Amino acid sequence: MFNVNKFLELMRWFGLPLGIFFAFFWGNNPAEQFNIFAVFAVVFIAGLTGIESLFFEKEASKLSGHVESKIYQRQSGINNIALAITAPIVYMFGWGLYAEAALVTVLIISLSLYSLNHLYTGMKEYNNSSKGFMGSILTLILFVIVVCFLLRVF
Repeated sequence: MFNVNKFLELMRWFGLPLGIFFAFFWGNNPAEQFNIFAVFAVVFIAGLTGIESLFFEKEASKLSGHVESKIYQRQSGINNIALAITAPIVYMFGWGLYAEAALVTVLIISLSLYSLNHLYTGMKEYNNSSKGFMGSILTLILFVIVVCFLLRVF
């Protein structure tokens, strides 16, 4: 049976290699490449997480091993969608590298805090959901990718 949440999870992290590809395909210099990658990373990760939180919250809670909390899950989803909408706006209006870097920084900090929460509940409540542990690993990978892009810029 098709599971929307698992599909969104795969698509979330599929956006990173796609973003890297298009960054080098369309970008003429390291700053442009980072800006393009940033839009892909924020839209795919925050945007799809927001969609999942708003429209598929029951299955998302089940997959992550958390108790369903509609109000907080909805607020988190709205925040993620706002971040995902902001990234293309920043890119289209040419607000530049620092604006894109700020958005990616917010994304990485959010993902890091989510990962810490998953790890904490995993230890405290014996929640052995693979999503929590994989999220931590993938957040670390995203951090390394972003640092590599930024080292090329500065």
